[in-house]
Amino acid sequence: MAHWPHQHFDTGPCQLVVASPAHRICIGWFGDDYDAWAISAAEDPVSTPRWTARINQNTPPKIVEGSDTFLTKTSPRWTDGVRPLLDAGWTSSPPRRGLLDIISPDGLAGASIDVVDADPDAETVTL
Repeated sequence: MAHWPHQHFDTGPCQLVVASPAHRICIGWFGDDYDAWAISAAEDPVSTPRWTARINQNTPPKIVEGSDTFLTKTSPRWTDGVRPLLDAGWTSSPPRRGLLDIISPDGLAGASIDVVDADPDAETVTL
């Protein structure tokens, strides 16, 4: 990642943006303790991100540990998008107001899944 283009900003909330050479993956550093990093990945430079995470120093490492499936096409079944979490023992709660929550076994992380929105470009899973 050291060879990826870096852009530094003097104003605004984001102080550093690092983009992959193909501009499909972007990482922003906000320099504070709340949502210090924003990471997104898209199929191509101008598409809506298929995967987004906002993390800080309290984020458990297992949240950002890798899989090469983060850019797969969106599935109409919400379970497909969170299959790695469910396979790792995360548990779900009954849906409320169109959102279903799943929680990690240690209770330190969670995800909310929009099980109602039919827009294919909508952000359906929020960690």
